[in-house]
Amino acid sequence: LALWRFRVTSADPRLCSIGKQFTSIVCVLVSSFREGSTNHFAQKMKIAVSAAEVSGDLIASSVIKSLKNLDKKVQIEGIAGEKMQTAGCKRLWNMSDVNVMGYLEVLKKLPQILKLRKSIIEHFSKNKPDVFVGFDSPDFNFAIETSLKQNKIKTIHCVSPSVWAWRESRIQKIIK
Repeated sequence: LALWRFRVTSADPRLCSIGKQFTSIVCVLVSSFREGSTNHFAQKMKIAVSAAEVSGDLIASSVIKSLKNLDKKVQIEGIAGEKMQTAGCKRLWNMSDVNVMGYLEVLKKLPQILKLRKSIIEHFSKNKPDVFVGFDSPDFNFAIETSLKQNKIKTIHCVSPSVWAWRESRIQKIIK
């Protein structure tokens, strides 16, 4: 499986937005990548993560805690917020650098955001993880995931239900 992406909606009985079922599904997906990896069970599994907003930080922290409970050796690093860092993620970049609201704030920070996204892509293309997991922030994470996929890095994208309420057309990007 070269790419895993899925959407979570509160109406979908198989998944829930935040909670044990959702976390379990993500953990199973992430763990399944170990089988096809060059990384062996005795070695640390390396998971790259990206959460660029508060909702992603919340979702990711739950997943990180569960992954750490399953495997104490797992290495999780990337762009993270406080909750993710507390859960055991090594923060390489701070979520607050890209967490923006409104058109003016986005325009003001756009050069910094694009530079950071390029830096993340370059870092994980050189230091390949077993899997990259983008949490929410599709406008920021989809470009990272697409580039990493081209570099043969497996990706998972986890989103909150609000994304689908705002722009249902994003399903076409997920399908690709």
